[in-house]
Amino acid sequence: MKIIISPAKTINDHNDFNYHLSSNPLYLDQAKKLYDYLKGLDRDMMKDIYKCSDKLVDKTIEDLRRYDLDKGHINALFAYDGIQYKAMAPSVLDDDALIYLNDHLCILSGLYGLLRPFDLIVPYRLEMGFDLKGFKEPDLYKYWQVLNDYFKDEMIIDLASNEYSKVITKDKIKIDFINDDKIKATYAKKARGAFVRFLAINKITSISDMEKFNDLGYHLDKERSNDHHLVFNGG
Repeated sequence: MKIIISPAKTINDHNDFNYHLSSNPLYLDQAKKLYDYLKGLDRDMMKDIYKCSDKLVDKTIEDLRRYDLDKGHINALFAYDGIQYKAMAPSVLDDDALIYLNDHLCILSGLYGLLRPFDLIVPYRLEMGFDLKGFKEPDLYKYWQVLNDYFKDEMIIDLASNEYSKVITKDKIKIDFINDDKIKATYAKKARGAFVRFLAINKITSISDMEKFNDLGYHLDKERSNDHHLVFNGG
């Protein structure tokens, strides 16, 4: 069983904690080709691709000049600093739970393709939906189709956003969290993190046990759920 989640846009570069299972990203060679392309962009091209503020473009350019992908220094699981990761709270999980995550959790990434929890990375910003004009494969969804080979015949638990989830074209079991009959982004991100934490603490590998999730006031919505889609209702 593999669990797929999205990355966060924010990376905490000040977290130098390295877990003893630290590893190198599986698709580092492919990531380097993307990184070299990004480093070769001028500021105007960078701004056109990223469509963000001048301040963020300057920060991205600074990071590209500063870091070397061969010298990743922060574990992916502890590097990302978004709502989902705060709810997951990996820094206070015990060793057994962290080993579970190492065996089952996959973080999808525009730059790295796929990251295991303790792969060593550098701060970066590259979203899966970006159109990389001038790169040999401007569509990252096509570039990262190789990721599907990683999953073989594994059951895939999909906790990723649609932007990242669709890069994996194999059959998946989608997990959604709704509030007031809608998927609300902030609530959903927090619930995804809590769900991953629930799986890790309880070392869950079956759908029937996943259905027992009831953190943050959520419960399985049996009417909306089926064999390929679990929906949890938070009211």
